[in-house]
Amino acid sequence: MHYVQGLGADTVIDYRVSAFDEVVPPVDVVLDMVGGDTQLRSFKVVKPGGILVSVVSKPVPDGPQTKGIRTAFFLVEVTTERLDRITA
Repeated sequence: MHYVQGLGADTVIDYRVSAFDEVVPPVDVVLDMVGGDTQLRSFKVVKPGGILVSVVSKPVPDGPQTKGIRTAFFLVEVTTERLDRITA
């Protein structure tokens, strides 16, 4: 956790201790890199007018809580080199 805070994170959530969708305040953008149930739960934290972008699977809004939330899906080849460039 300290490492992530050292990178500039204001809040760090340990998924083993807390469910992110119960502690994260509404946000404009979610970048889904997990899919499945995590993607579905991510809709709970996106503000109306916000967007959920997935690199895993096409987001499928389900239910009234997803109304007004945009979605996007794109395939990307995740490599250590690319993640290092993003970090830099």
